[in-house]
Amino acid sequence: MWNESVDFARILPHTNYFWTEGEQTGLSENGALLSKIRTFKIARTFDNRVFIKTNDSQLKMAEALAYNREGIGLIGGMEEMDGGNYHAPLPLTQEQKDYIKFFKEHFDYYKGTTNIADVAVLHTFNSMAYNSDLPYQSTFLFEQSLIQGKVPFDVIFEEQLKNLDRYKVLVLANQECLTDEQQDQVRSFVHKGGGLVITEHTSLYNAWHQRKENFGLADLIKLKAPDWHDRRTPEAILPVSEQRNEIGKGRVIYLPEVIPSVPKPTMVPMAGPYFKLAKNHQQLIDAVQWASRNNLSLLIEGPETVTMELLKQENKNRLLLHLVNFNYEKAPAENLTINLKIPEGKKYKS
Repeated sequence: MWNESVDFARILPHTNYFWTEGEQTGLSENGALLSKIRTFKIARTFDNRVFIKTNDSQLKMAEALAYNREGIGLIGGMEEMDGGNYHAPLPLTQEQKDYIKFFKEHFDYYKGTTNIADVAVLHTFNSMAYNSDLPYQSTFLFEQSLIQGKVPFDVIFEEQLKNLDRYKVLVLANQECLTDEQQDQVRSFVHKGGGLVITEHTSLYNAWHQRKENFGLADLIKLKAPDWHDRRTPEAILPVSEQRNEIGKGRVIYLPEVIPSVPKPTMVPMAGPYFKLAKNHQQLIDAVQWASRNNLSLLIEGPETVTMELLKQENKNRLLLHLVNFNYEKAPAENLTINLKIPEGKKYKS
């Protein structure tokens, strides 16, 4: 597949990949944008790469080039013969050949990149393991707003709470279970000037999913937890629109709910049509903007089916902006407005 003059084993001598299956790329019947963007972001968080099948879709190849690291995925394949045996290789389409050629000719723009993220969305193991319903719905829908709102973000885990300095905003979307140490790390981030967006019942449970009398982060959100009834009764949504506070050098905004457009039934995986943008999508984006003191790295005006990834190449002194239109077949994205902040100490050259 590759010209012999390009030795990828030499260029990328120490690369780690993991395989993913099951996720969809495209638009569902109800207009929900489905993607592997979260998986690619998790891979970057762990300095890893994703190996995926992209041999059946131009959109999948484009998504991989924009979000994956130095990989376009599995483009080729084998033709299935009688009896389930695989034999002849499938011929590459002209579309696939064009993508391979583009990747090869522009590989210098794909190697050695680091993503730029203003926002970190936290997934805590305890929150996601002990309650497989609402924390997933709220966290994934908040991420969906960031994806379609074209806000640069990372998916992070407990270990990354030790190094939040690179982020302007931390999002805790219904992360119910937080330890005392994790709460202190969040407080430190805010007092040093970070922005915090917190939703629903974040910090209302301890690491073992035992209910507390009040929010563990009540000192930041300035609200009292709803009354406790029993484990069979869902936690009440606080009757407030939102709560904004200046804490130390930072900002904290509490949102009582991430409101799904298509509520996920209990015990059903968070997938497919449930990814339709939240009813309060704009409120989520506005909350992040406010928490960042309107200081995000870029603002893009364009269709909600266009996504972005902002990268840098330190050794080349480059910023790279990828745009992917998930509705390219029906609605070409035109007349996008992009406002990009040039990093301090840098000058725009070309």
